[in-house]
Amino acid sequence: MYGRNRRNSGIRYMLNYAAAVDWHDKIEPIRGKGVNAGLRPLGHRNRMQFQIRKTPEGDVVCQCWKTDVVTFHPDNTVSIKTGGWDSQTTAHFINDVLGINAVVADRDVQVVVDDGYYRVKTGIKLQRRDGVGKYEVVEHVPHVTHSINRKMMGELRKKVKGFRTYLSGVIKLRGDTWFDRDELDAALAEIGQTARGNWDVAVYQWRQDVKDISMRQHAMLAALMEDDKDGSWYRCALMLIFNGNGWAGRVRANYQYVMQHLDDLLIATHPEVLQAVRVDDGKYSRDRYKKFLPYKELANV
Repeated sequence: MYGRNRRNSGIRYMLNYAAAVDWHDKIEPIRGKGVNAGLRPLGHRNRMQFQIRKTPEGDVVCQCWKTDVVTFHPDNTVSIKTGGWDSQTTAHFINDVLGINAVVADRDVQVVVDDGYYRVKTGIKLQRRDGVGKYEVVEHVPHVTHSINRKMMGELRKKVKGFRTYLSGVIKLRGDTWFDRDELDAALAEIGQTARGNWDVAVYQWRQDVKDISMRQHAMLAALMEDDKDGSWYRCALMLIFNGNGWAGRVRANYQYVMQHLDDLLIATHPEVLQAVRVDDGKYSRDRYKKFLPYKELANV
């Protein structure tokens, strides 16, 4: 009914609901009057970050760091949730409790069922065939990636065609010569900005200040769509060249890298160019445009 895991968590994976109930009932609650009194440790008794409990409905819940990750139901189905904690700790915990492979890929916890990869996301439900066989997926949220609407993207590029030509010329003119940080500092000073200020417009997947950076991105795009005024195009060119390298003292401009930054700016300010693509069940597919989703949510498109 139980199996041993490969980590020293003290957790034994449980075959089904009956095994989960049996394991729960065998564990003695923590005694005393402390904060853990009455709670049941799922593994070693000195590791209360892993707990097990039974609900009035009969569910057996396995908790990892105050998050209900694995729940065994009386109908022999198993629910898995991450609570937003898509980490290696969560993946290891799922593996410990269920004995199935769980990994973190593309910033999502994914479980391997029938040689297919299924993202846990907001929740997934599994069931063993005939109660003891291999797991199969009963319920899950279909995975969606994104692609670019090429026609819409082409129209956006046309709007900054003049600046693209200018930017290409700046890069080719410099060749292998370095762009010095002093140039960027002087250009930023002209608009009352400092090198340590919030001037960066790079799109990162882990950025938390999307609302603030979106304002800067729209301001830069407005400058690119207008005629060059008071060196605004040169300043924007430097900002794109140093994008993501604001700490560097000098950089060499890579044409493809800088043009990609310009495309990122266009997508972030016009997330409607992203179109959803449903992925076949069990297929692993990385969303290369995932970093733009916060901008899509902000624009409500």
